[in-house]
Amino acid sequence: MDILNKGLPELMRAAVVTRYGDPDVIEIMEVPLPALKSNTIMVRVAASAVNSADARTRGGGAMIHNITPMDPERIQLSVCWVALVLIYLLGDVLRLYEKGREAAMIDGKPMTQTHLLMAAFLMLIPILLAIGMVFLPKGIAKWSGIIGSVILFLINVVGVTGYTGLFDRVLILLSLAMNVFTVVWTWLW
Repeated sequence: MDILNKGLPELMRAAVVTRYGDPDVIEIMEVPLPALKSNTIMVRVAASAVNSADARTRGGGAMIHNITPMDPERIQLSVCWVALVLIYLLGDVLRLYEKGREAAMIDGKPMTQTHLLMAAFLMLIPILLAIGMVFLPKGIAKWSGIIGSVILFLINVVGVTGYTGLFDRVLILLSLAMNVFTVVWTWLW
């Protein structure tokens, strides 16, 4: 023990929250006293206020405009959508490495602005759903996720024969599996 911490107790009492829930999840425990450093001070707190942000955090996470609790399922589903868009992007990048300028051709013709706009809309679906899982009310987020998964699944099933590379087919199968997983997880939510 260095000179700054000499004579200080090793433990202190603290209000500790180890899980989300009602106020009864707050436990008064003995925890290690943080070590003082040369640029810090120690303040003895006899009482402290709890504000609404503290209560919401303890109850399951911050609320966004009092409509969206941050439950773990929302975060997990959002991660599923982010993973799906990353799979799509990985396929696009690998296709560019494999085919170069040929990757920008459809039926031997250069992609038009309409093709690119349609591709952008398809890529926006999982991005918007990742955001929606966090910010939308549960019912809207749930049904948006299910509908989005089914739409992307059907589009990929129809388009799977258009991909010739082994990596493309593996990534399409992976994205289909991710769609199925996401729609089931969303349904169970």
